[in-house]
Amino acid sequence: MVDGVDYGLILRQMVQAAYWPVTLFAVCRIGFDLMRAASGGNARLTALGDLAFGAAAAWGVLWIWFWSALSPVIWVGTVTEFIQRVSGLFDRVDGDVGGLATILMVVVVWAFLAEVARMLRAAGRLAVGR
Repeated sequence: MVDGVDYGLILRQMVQAAYWPVTLFAVCRIGFDLMRAASGGNARLTALGDLAFGAAAAWGVLWIWFWSALSPVIWVGTVTEFIQRVSGLFDRVDGDVGGLATILMVVVVWAFLAEVARMLRAAGRLAVGR
Protein backbone atom coordinates (compact mmCIF):
# COMPACT_ATOMS: atom_id res chain seq x y z
CA MET A 1 0.00 0.00 0.00
CA VAL A 2 1.60 3.25 -1.18
CA ASP A 3 -0.17 6.61 -0.96
CA GLY A 4 -3.40 4.78 -0.08
CA VAL A 5 -3.30 2.62 -3.22
CA ASP A 6 -3.01 -1.17 -3.08
CA TYR A 7 -0.59 -1.78 -5.97
CA GLY A 8 -0.47 -5.49 -5.16
CA LEU A 9 -4.17 -5.82 -5.92
CA ILE A 10 -3.80 -3.72 -9.09
CA LEU A 11 -0.90 -5.88 -10.27
CA ARG A 12 -2.85 -9.06 -9.58
CA GLN A 13 -5.83 -7.80 -11.59
CA MET A 14 -3.63 -6.70 -14.47
CA VAL A 15 -1.81 -10.04 -14.62
CA GLN A 16 -5.12 -11.89 -14.61
CA ALA A 17 -6.41 -9.78 -17.50
CA ALA A 18 -3.24 -9.61 -19.59
CA TYR A 19 -1.52 -12.98 -19.02
CA TRP A 20 -2.73 -14.78 -22.13
CA PRO A 21 -2.58 -11.80 -24.51
CA VAL A 22 1.00 -11.07 -23.42
CA THR A 23 1.92 -14.75 -23.74
CA LEU A 24 0.43 -14.86 -27.25
CA PHE A 25 2.31 -11.67 -28.19
CA ALA A 26 5.61 -13.17 -26.96
CA VAL A 27 5.06 -16.47 -28.81
CA CYS A 28 4.18 -14.62 -32.04
CA ARG A 29 7.22 -12.37 -31.67
CA ILE A 30 9.54 -15.35 -31.15
CA GLY A 31 7.97 -17.14 -34.12
CA PHE A 32 8.32 -14.08 -36.33
CA ASP A 33 11.96 -13.56 -35.34
CA LEU A 34 12.77 -17.21 -36.04
CA MET A 35 11.03 -17.01 -39.43
CA ARG A 36 12.87 -13.81 -40.25
CA ALA A 37 16.23 -15.34 -39.29
CA ALA A 38 15.51 -18.45 -41.40
CA SER A 39 14.52 -16.38 -44.44
CA GLY A 40 17.61 -14.18 -44.38
CA GLY A 41 16.11 -11.02 -42.91
CA ASN A 42 14.19 -9.40 -45.77
CA ALA A 43 14.06 -5.66 -44.96
CA ARG A 44 10.41 -5.17 -45.90
CA LEU A 45 9.30 -8.30 -44.02
CA THR A 46 11.19 -7.08 -40.95
CA ALA A 47 9.66 -3.61 -41.25
CA LEU A 48 6.16 -5.05 -41.65
CA GLY A 49 6.66 -7.21 -38.57
CA ASP A 50 8.04 -4.30 -36.57
CA LEU A 51 5.06 -2.20 -37.63
CA ALA A 52 2.58 -4.89 -36.60
CA PHE A 53 4.28 -5.67 -33.29
CA GLY A 54 4.67 -1.96 -32.55
CA ALA A 55 0.94 -1.46 -33.13
CA ALA A 56 0.13 -4.40 -30.87
CA ALA A 57 2.42 -3.10 -28.13
CA ALA A 58 1.00 0.42 -28.46
CA TRP A 59 -2.50 -1.02 -28.10
CA GLY A 60 -1.34 -2.83 -24.95
CA VAL A 61 -0.03 0.42 -23.51
CA LEU A 62 -3.30 2.16 -24.39
CA TRP A 63 -5.12 -0.66 -22.57
CA ILE A 64 -3.03 0.08 -19.49
CA TRP A 65 -3.79 3.81 -19.79
CA PHE A 66 -7.55 3.62 -20.41
CA TRP A 67 -8.95 0.28 -19.24
CA SER A 68 -6.63 -1.58 -16.85
CA ALA A 69 -6.88 -1.64 -13.09
CA LEU A 70 -4.01 0.88 -13.02
CA SER A 71 -5.88 3.40 -15.16
CA PRO A 72 -7.72 5.22 -12.34
CA VAL A 73 -4.37 5.85 -10.65
CA ILE A 74 -2.35 7.07 -13.67
CA TRP A 75 -4.85 8.55 -16.12
CA VAL A 76 -4.86 12.29 -16.78
CA GLY A 77 -7.04 13.99 -19.35
CA THR A 78 -4.82 16.83 -20.53
CA VAL A 79 -1.18 17.67 -21.11
CA THR A 80 -1.52 20.38 -18.46
CA GLU A 81 -2.56 17.82 -15.83
CA PHE A 82 0.33 15.60 -16.92
CA ILE A 83 2.84 18.44 -16.51
CA GLN A 84 1.38 19.41 -13.13
CA ARG A 85 1.73 15.85 -11.84
CA VAL A 86 5.28 15.53 -13.15
CA SER A 87 6.32 18.88 -11.65
CA GLY A 88 4.88 17.63 -8.35
CA LEU A 89 7.63 15.01 -8.31
CA PHE A 90 10.22 17.76 -8.01
CA ASP A 91 8.29 20.07 -5.64
CA ARG A 92 7.75 17.56 -2.85
CA VAL A 93 6.88 18.47 0.71
CA ASP A 94 8.09 16.71 3.85
CA GLY A 95 6.56 13.28 4.27
CA ASP A 96 5.77 12.87 0.57
CA VAL A 97 6.98 9.47 -0.68
CA GLY A 98 7.53 10.68 -4.25
CA GLY A 99 4.36 9.83 -6.10
CA LEU A 100 4.60 6.26 -7.38
CA ALA A 101 1.45 6.85 -9.44
CA THR A 102 3.12 9.76 -11.22
CA ILE A 103 6.23 7.73 -11.95
CA LEU A 104 4.09 4.92 -13.38
CA MET A 105 2.16 7.48 -15.44
CA VAL A 106 5.41 8.77 -16.96
CA VAL A 107 6.57 5.21 -17.71
CA VAL A 108 3.32 4.39 -19.53
CA VAL A 109 3.42 7.59 -21.59
CA TRP A 110 7.09 6.99 -22.44
CA ALA A 111 6.33 3.39 -23.47
CA PHE A 112 3.55 4.57 -25.78
CA LEU A 113 5.78 7.21 -27.39
CA ALA A 114 8.52 4.60 -27.88
CA GLU A 115 6.09 2.30 -29.69
CA VAL A 116 4.88 5.14 -31.92
CA ALA A 117 8.50 5.95 -32.80
CA ARG A 118 9.12 2.25 -33.55
CA MET A 119 6.11 2.20 -35.88
CA LEU A 120 7.25 5.37 -37.67
CA ARG A 121 10.74 3.93 -38.20
CA ALA A 122 9.24 0.67 -39.44
CA ALA A 123 6.93 2.52 -41.84
CA GLY A 124 9.94 4.37 -43.22
CA ARG A 125 11.89 1.13 -43.68
CA LEU A 126 8.85 -0.46 -45.31
CA ALA A 127 8.58 2.41 -47.80
CA VAL A 128 12.29 2.57 -48.58
CA GLY A 129 13.02 -1.15 -48.46
CA ARG A 130 16.16 -0.87 -46.32
